[in-house]
Amino acid sequence: MRQLLRLLALALLPSAAALAQSPAVLTFVNGGARVVHDTRVYPATAGLALAATDLLETGSGGFAILEFADGSRVALGGESRLMLKVLPPDADKAGDTPGELALLSGWLKSEGGKAAWQLDTPWQRANWRNANVIARVTAEGSTAFAEFGEASSTLLNAEGRTSGAATTLKRGNSAAVSAQRKLSVQPRPAEDFVAALPRPFRDPFPALRSRFGDGSAPKGGAEVAYADVAPWLQGPRFWRGGLVARFTPRLADAGFRRELAASMKAHPEWDRVVFPEKYRPRPAPAAPAGH
Repeated sequence: MRQLLRLLALALLPSAAALAQSPAVLTFVNGGARVVHDTRVYPATAGLALAATDLLETGSGGFAILEFADGSRVALGGESRLMLKVLPPDADKAGDTPGELALLSGWLKSEGGKAAWQLDTPWQRANWRNANVIARVTAEGSTAFAEFGEASSTLLNAEGRTSGAATTLKRGNSAAVSAQRKLSVQPRPAEDFVAALPRPFRDPFPALRSRFGDGSAPKGGAEVAYADVAPWLQGPRFWRGGLVARFTPRLADAGFRRELAASMKAHPEWDRVVFPEKYRPRPAPAAPAGH
């Protein structure tokens, strides 16, 4: 089992090409925010460098801007949870390979840059390049809005795969997907979407990366508690698989192990890791006497 987990963890490591890419850099943070890098959690501060698979979370009223080497700026509104799945190529290497993001909850806005982008929510995928896109995820569903330029929206099925053809979103169009995976495309976003739009999203974001270069690696921090990552561990199952190998080392902590075991129904893939004895082959029954 340990060898298998070690191999899975190695498979999740970024490739050499990915390691050569410039990191994302937090260039503005207002209100509470934190970053989970590997198995540790850190306060989110301006100048912090983020890598692929890092998690960024903002608190109520929070606001944070990430800037990438290609010039893209991605911001989160309050009470938002984002995973940086794949970093985009640097500006001089920008091609068709997109940067990949996963928004579990809250608000995101992307603007500027040369890179292509792919954003997944629990129900929807949005793709764009040379566009400003705003997305919102709630318990009821998600919405993608092409504020400027052109984007596309595609339904995701329960396995996280695209379902049906992509829908083109012209400037001003929005695509809303309910938690029941029903798609509605509108010439403009719904009134409640506009009313709830975070105030900082209404203006262009400042370009601040030149102040920080490639940023600085996180230091200090603390090992994550179960509550720090529970929303992801209990999130869509097509995002959860890679998190098993990542956070298995935290089972050495009695509190983490106890809380995870108590919520096993929300992430049954952990059962085999936490209780391996349940899955060991049963010994063959003893032969009757005299045989």
